[in-house]
Amino acid sequence: MGAMASDEEKKTFADGPVYDWQGPCFAAMRERDPAKIPEQLRKANEAIQMRLSRLEPWPDGREMTALNEAVRGLREVRTRFMS
Repeated sequence: MGAMASDEEKKTFADGPVYDWQGPCFAAMRERDPAKIPEQLRKANEAIQMRLSRLEPWPDGREMTALNEAVRGLREVRTRFMS
């Protein structure tokens, strides 16, 4: 079984982010102002990279699935608003 996320990384509210890196990702995916999208994408990518740069605790299967979904979602935002 994979390592569990630390208390700092896991949030306890049901309607928002579960992991700390998800907040910036959700913000980027919800942003509708084209002028703000590049900065939101930068923050989201930085949050994901910071999470992946930490070896302990390494993401478990659920978190890796969420990370992959976030990357796909951010890619869609970039394609839709930046092309």
